[in-house]
Amino acid sequence: MLDRDSGEVFQLNASAHWIWRRLLQPASVSELVAEARQQFSMDDSVATEEIESFLQTLLSRDLILQLD
Repeated sequence: MLDRDSGEVFQLNASAHWIWRRLLQPASVSELVAEARQQFSMDDSVATEEIESFLQTLLSRDLILQLD
């Protein structure tokens, strides 16, 4: 993934890539967690932690917008 503003390139693991593609359609964190648990057979707490962390990174770099 390329941040056009900074020129930085990010390599995404499988779950981050899935989240990035999933965000083409708006979704709540709880929806993402439920879908990730099924997709990757993840524990609820692990899925929540990884998704929230990745979303926070994307938000802090202005790569996504948070919809209220």
